[in-house]
Amino acid sequence: MRKLKTYFNEKFDELYELKEDGMNNIYDWKDTLRNVLNELGHIDDEEFVKTEERCLWSPSENPELDLPESKMKDDQQVIKMT
Repeated sequence: MRKLKTYFNEKFDELYELKEDGMNNIYDWKDTLRNVLNELGHIDDEEFVKTEERCLWSPSENPELDLPESKMKDDQQVIKMT
């Protein structure tokens, strides 16, 4: 059981890191685009706010957002102990 848990956690962490890297690239591209549009005078702040809201991670994509603060601390302690 422990091997399965370790394997799952390793794969999950690998995929999660890949997703975080992709999202960071999207944020960087968005900032670059915003700067270019601002220089050209064609920026619509409302549209960028909507875009930023769509780019936020939902609790289903980042389950830690759903955990109460005390639960997160408990989980972090368990991870450190294993």
